[in-house]
Amino acid sequence: MTSSDDTLVVVSADHSHAFSFGGYSHRGQSILSIANQSYYDSTDSNGHYYTVVSYGNGPGHKSVPQNYTDEYFDVDRVYESVFPLDSETHGGEDVQIFASGPMSHLFTGTHEQTYIAHAMAYAACIGQNKAHCSTRRDTTTPLPTYQLPPTQPAVII
Repeated sequence: MTSSDDTLVVVSADHSHAFSFGGYSHRGQSILSIANQSYYDSTDSNGHYYTVVSYGNGPGHKSVPQNYTDEYFDVDRVYESVFPLDSETHGGEDVQIFASGPMSHLFTGTHEQTYIAHAMAYAACIGQNKAHCSTRRDTTTPLPTYQLPPTQPAVII
């Protein structure tokens, strides 16, 4: 078990991929299928169908399936990509991040993906971030104590 008083828990995707939804689909339709023709013309400029999902780069450059009905559910299927590479790469989109515990305030909102490693190093007092950890700081502010004035007996008239 951990305690939220002394354990920072960070959950994030760390990075995105060059992956996009480029076609329309009906509710419940597999994103691995061809784009739905009832919303928009689902063929490219060469008259070929394209899938709901696509990659910006990867081994699928210029691959056009012959039979979408059989091939798009194949687990070994290589999806189309714009730029030819041997494998797909990381993307540059912002990623979601969630945190709880000490220094979790560093992880609120939307951040560039490279921010996460720097914020974690700061929270863990690693490397150039040691200075701010030289003195212990509580993560909560104690409530002030007040001295109430002495009370006088009530006078009834």
